[in-house]
Amino acid sequence: MSTTTSSQADLDVDTIRKVMAQYAPSTGPDRYARFIADLLDLQRTYAQDQILAALHEHDQVVVAAANGLGKSYIAAAGGVAALHCNPDTIVNVTAGTSGTLKTNIWKPARSLYRDSPLPAMFGGRTMDGDREIRTGLDDEWFFECVSPRYPDDLEGPHNDHVIYIVEEADKPGVSAEHIDSVRSTATDEDDRVLVIANPPEEQGNVVHQLIESDQWHHLQFPTWDSHNVRIDRGLEDDDAEEIGGLATTYKLKQDWREYHDEDWPGLEQAIRWSDPWYGVDESSAIVPEDPPNDEFRDDLHSLWYRRRAGIIPPGSASILRPLAPAAVRAAYDRQPGRVRETPQAVGIDVARTTDTTVMIGVHDMELRVHYAEQGDNHEHQKPEVVDGTDSTPGLSEWPSPDVAVDKGYAPGFHDYVNDRCPNVHSFQNGTKPVAMTRWKDKWAEALHHLGEFLDEGGSIASTQLRKEALAAARVIQYSERTLDSRGQNGAEVYQATSKDAIKEELGHSPDYLDAALMAIWIDQVDPEQDEKPSPTW
Repeated sequence: MSTTTSSQADLDVDTIRKVMAQYAPSTGPDRYARFIADLLDLQRTYAQDQILAALHEHDQVVVAAANGLGKSYIAAAGGVAALHCNPDTIVNVTAGTSGTLKTNIWKPARSLYRDSPLPAMFGGRTMDGDREIRTGLDDEWFFECVSPRYPDDLEGPHNDHVIYIVEEADKPGVSAEHIDSVRSTATDEDDRVLVIANPPEEQGNVVHQLIESDQWHHLQFPTWDSHNVRIDRGLEDDDAEEIGGLATTYKLKQDWREYHDEDWPGLEQAIRWSDPWYGVDESSAIVPEDPPNDEFRDDLHSLWYRRRAGIIPPGSASILRPLAPAAVRAAYDRQPGRVRETPQAVGIDVARTTDTTVMIGVHDMELRVHYAEQGDNHEHQKPEVVDGTDSTPGLSEWPSPDVAVDKGYAPGFHDYVNDRCPNVHSFQNGTKPVAMTRWKDKWAEALHHLGEFLDEGGSIASTQLRKEALAAARVIQYSERTLDSRGQNGAEVYQATSKDAIKEELGHSPDYLDAALMAIWIDQVDPEQDEKPSPTW
């Protein structure tokens, strides 16, 4: 143990040696787990303990894990533990995005450290500006969060022990060059590299390469290895209690219904359909050509495989789409059980040049076109949508429906309606949604609500709306995107294919679809609502 700092004089080195001896490498693979329990006072889980043991036993570890297991939190806690369990150690931690590094790694690491006896025991301190934990034992004995911006940034100083932890390695911010830079920092068999990620979407991702490599020890965890789900499965002690922030069976059930047009089959059946390794001791994030589990289904949604099963989606996995062609076809000319005479919600899409200004109302379970006028003669169109025409009533003749008006191209149209009617709200596709930790923008959010409306028996009474909705069903799909600025700790949100794809399919702007989306959106959300996202690990 080096003793080169002037602050050493105030420390009881003999006591530090005795404490470290309790968690030395010779004490076994559970040493980090014991340290976290004893000195950080943190309850760990089955999956977290396996990750900590692998960090002790293997020089290069890649963990492919589903959501809700607490992998980010254990990366933070494991880094603090590794710093104090190994003499003369540098612990570097990075992540796929700088926001994740700050909120999911540095903040919990700092909190765990400050609330522990470690600062007094080791003479250490936290340095918020550099996101470092410095021990009082040696200038090169520290924990540091390292920006992932450039691969070379991950190359740092060396000490007797170097431990590197990479969280969210499946994100675009981490490349093969980043991993090579991390590996270059580790120089001998006592150094460690721990890579933690969600299963990637495709084989070109660096995490897929690490999983396939014989040089990396590979761990894989589905969400049903979450502590809270294991309680429901009877795999924890009878007196075990749920841990806040970890996934629950309720969340699995909720996601199953969102991703699939199927009833929840029950926890164990969902596991048997989703786990290619069910019934055997081995597992991998890569599905074999002939899975040992005969009940495994390869037709589930790709996000379910990645986020819940913890595996790379098989080639035949379905893609998550907001609208299903079959649902659009079934909705056309359907006779719904509930239809009110006046609309409870209205959407107005404002024409650009040769496009069409369209007003659509939601009448319980029916979408009804009330106004359609081609061209951008807004001065003529504005009074017609408000006061009505010879053939259709206007907004002022209805009992105060909620109204969403396109404000992107001609804000004056929105202002005109707003000045004359109550309950008017603006709508722009690319602006922030109400559910900010779920959707990238209002476009993705409104598409989801339209899909739900159709799935629940909603009716389309317009041939043109049916045509445009079918085009959307063919080309629009959801993908994932991480936004550091959303929610308490950032968020993985759904982003929908651009509306340009529908324009290419149709040869013109989907004005009827836009009006329908606005009407459904204002009917289903509260635009004044401030979302209060729950924290997740």
